[in-house]
Amino acid sequence: MKNPQRSFIVSVLLIMIALLVIGGGVYIYKNKKTQAPLEANSETQQSNQNQSPEINGWQAYSSSKYGFSIQYPQGTKISDSDISGGRKVLFSTSEGTLMVEVVNQAWHNGALTSPANCNDFDSHAKVSEVNINGIHFVRGDVSIDFSGMNSASSATEYCVMHNGTAYKVIAWIMYGHGEPVDVNQNSTLNQMVASFKFVQ
Repeated sequence: MKNPQRSFIVSVLLIMIALLVIGGGVYIYKNKKTQAPLEANSETQQSNQNQSPEINGWQAYSSSKYGFSIQYPQGTKISDSDISGGRKVLFSTSEGTLMVEVVNQAWHNGALTSPANCNDFDSHAKVSEVNINGIHFVRGDVSIDFSGMNSASSATEYCVMHNGTAYKVIAWIMYGHGEPVDVNQNSTLNQMVASFKFVQ
């Protein structure tokens, strides 16, 4: 004779496992990327050494190939990678993460389309304009894009079109299920965003 309570528990566990497998597959698909060749990093590192930082004690990341520079504090880990439709550079600090995406194509309904744009904010996101170093960015809350089942995040995206390319500067802090954090109150990430410039 079967135990109905045991059958119910087994069914619930099978459903949870199926949901985890499907969710993991979707996450991997959406975040699929290839690592950039090391030659691109050496060009970036070489141009970093030629820059004189504007923020006391900070270093400069600069890429003439991707057309931007940004300042970052000592101890920051930098990860450079190709993404579908462009390039992504992550700056991981002890206080949060800053990501710069340089994209020539945009995702729309699961497919790459042209041209890139700054119109992909969630329809419920509060969007405004902000001027940084003479550059007119569109700014919006993208926290929902960086939060998951087991963690919560505070994230703000700054986007600008320049020569047909979208530059997306995204600052975010992951805080799990603890006390909510406002990324816009983080002085380190704000200084990094404020140091963004176009280069030739």
